[in-house]
Amino acid sequence: MVFRFSTEQDCEMMRDLIRLKPFAAERGTTLDVWDNVAKSLSTALKVEFKKKKEANLAQCAKDIVAESNRRRADREAELSDSDVSDGKQKQFDDGLAFEREQAQAKLQFDMEVQANNRNVILECAKLFSAALANKD
Repeated sequence: MVFRFSTEQDCEMMRDLIRLKPFAAERGTTLDVWDNVAKSLSTALKVEFKKKKEANLAQCAKDIVAESNRRRADREAELSDSDVSDGKQKQFDDGLAFEREQAQAKLQFDMEVQANNRNVILECAKLFSAALANKD
């Protein structure tokens, strides 16, 4: 069974959440605040609030999350140290390759800048020598 809220119900729930601020409730009063949210929502929507049914749904959701966490923990435990170290080694090798490429690109750029500077200096020398030759 799939339960969906209508747009009107979503808006009403958001109004109640903004007004009652259940996430900011003091420790120990959180359950009471959420009960107030549920009651005001059921009153506004003219839907009967069934505490036992809601508690069962909440417990079911908690069980699903707990089972999911357990499965994830089992999968993580199955990963061996060699898998992790292989992944770290690959990451390290990739980092070295990237740094090598960056160093080569910087060296190439520096060489191009030096070549351009040499060309500019040669052009300036030609201009100055031509100017000095014309001065005489």
